[in-house]
Amino acid sequence: MADAPEQIYPSESHVLAKPQFSASPELKVRTMASDLVSIASGSVIVPRGEVMSGAAVAAISLPRRNFFRIHSRAILMILIGAGIAIVASVIWFIAYYAVRPIFEKVPISVSEAPVPLSEAPASEPIPEAPAPFSHSSFFVSVPDRVQEFLFSVKPASTAQEIESFQEKFARALKGMDEGEFIEVAFYTDEGLSYKITDFFGSAGLGIISRTTLSDAFEADFTGFAVRDERGIWPGYVLRLREGSTKSAVQGNVSRLESSPLISGFFLGDPVVGKGFTDGVIGGRAVRIGTFSRPFHVFVYGWSNDTYLILSASEEGMKRALELLR
Repeated sequence: MADAPEQIYPSESHVLAKPQFSASPELKVRTMASDLVSIASGSVIVPRGEVMSGAAVAAISLPRRNFFRIHSRAILMILIGAGIAIVASVIWFIAYYAVRPIFEKVPISVSEAPVPLSEAPASEPIPEAPAPFSHSSFFVSVPDRVQEFLFSVKPASTAQEIESFQEKFARALKGMDEGEFIEVAFYTDEGLSYKITDFFGSAGLGIISRTTLSDAFEADFTGFAVRDERGIWPGYVLRLREGSTKSAVQGNVSRLESSPLISGFFLGDPVVGKGFTDGVIGGRAVRIGTFSRPFHVFVYGWSNDTYLILSASEEGMKRALELLR
């Protein structure tokens, strides 16, 4: 580094001479000309500067200002800001890697950096398969016997499978004895019990609307059949759901009187209805419909205001009422 320029300072050895005053009382005026004469005569010593080195100048002690005292407020603000940033970073780290996985149930990996998981698109939950439906007879007393009937609805591959429900049912019951009253349990191709809505829909017996059947009646039902000298006559017993009443569904049930599907309750040729009239069977009020063919009647009525009986014969209605008591 270059030395500081030399500076000239007065020397302590050079002292101005004490002015000489004349003893004369005469007042003399000092002028520049008189000063020059005095200098020339040597009576006045002119002060001379002294050259000082850079080291001497650096040795001179000058007052210094304290940097930290001047900027103490700014330094304090910087330290506070840095502290807040550090605390916020620690809190964020704890919240992201320690607290968040607890709520999201994501395992924390200690050895590896957490990898963000891509969220899969939301999908609708898969409904659980309904429990197998199990049939239970509504009859309190035991009928002559119980017969199982597999009513298949698979696509037909043989001549027998092309048969209608009525033809299949008649063939399955041809071994009945005259005067015999049996209970019939209906099963699907999978070996499950039929629900009333599915059975009536598949067999073509929908004389009561599917909505009424599902809303007002239990899914289970009891089938029966009776044989006399004229043929085999089936019937079905339905039970109201808890909370449903006879008066609430009677209007919908009575519409079956105008349904052409009543003909499907008979196992022979189709018949044409003539109308319904009031009747009494087994001490119960019933409605009896007559048809174009002799000895064909359709009877429906209630037992204990809970069970709805649909029968293709008066004898079937009578026997079903007896077994429900």
